[in-house]
Amino acid sequence: MPRKTITSAIQFCLENLGLQDYNKFCSGLLDRREGKRVPRSKVEGKDFLEVVRVLVSTFCENGALQVTLEILRDIDCNVDAEQLEAIGQGSKPGSNDSELFTCFINITDEHFVDKYRSQLIASVSSIAPILDELLQQKSPRHHLGKMWIN
Repeated sequence: MPRKTITSAIQFCLENLGLQDYNKFCSGLLDRREGKRVPRSKVEGKDFLEVVRVLVSTFCENGALQVTLEILRDIDCNVDAEQLEAIGQGSKPGSNDSELFTCFINITDEHFVDKYRSQLIASVSSIAPILDELLQQKSPRHHLGKMWIN
């Protein structure tokens, strides 16, 4: 069986929570005090798929996994947390590029490159195409002939 992505593992976990535990999970997500906060309007009355989208778009895949595990343990769904953690450890991110882009959208206080430096370095397999693309870009700030000298 192919390995699941972290997102699909979280989806599977939330889908299989009972209604009462799912409601506790959503309440726990809204009551978080540390880190990024999730707006009530994005969670209340939403199905598990929408809540997973909110988790991943707010915290990125690895962060969403950690937040989900934390909330599951807080609401005494320890068996679910253990199963998710086991799947999560063997999972791969859905897509490094999409995860980095999603994280980029949510950055507020730290520069993207500073915050995700190690992930960026790890995801670059060849720098030649990047350098070629940079050389081909035609931007006024890159041309010495268009610079003003005072």
